[in-house]
Amino acid sequence: MSHTTASVKSLGDWNAYFHPTSGSFRRAACQGQDIHTLEIDLRFVDESNIGKSNLGNTIYLPNVCTLILRGGEYCQDDEKRVDCLVEILDNVNPVEFKW
Repeated sequence: MSHTTASVKSLGDWNAYFHPTSGSFRRAACQGQDIHTLEIDLRFVDESNIGKSNLGNTIYLPNVCTLILRGGEYCQDDEKRVDCLVEILDNVNPVEFKW
């Protein structure tokens, strides 16, 4: 079994993975089960979907061992961006966390 990495390096990546209704890491798509490393550049967190997660499926990333967050300086005073991450953080249990 290969250890797969998913990286969010653009708004397109964010929406492809985490869009409330069509994201590939939503339970209906079940494409998150093979992801072992999740890397998110916080500059590309899409704030337009805040509050819409209840319209779609829950995030399904059961095997994430390493969570890497880059660009922390972009969310220090940005509650909206942090709110977007709450759902992800609620659905992963990484063994290793890098900031």
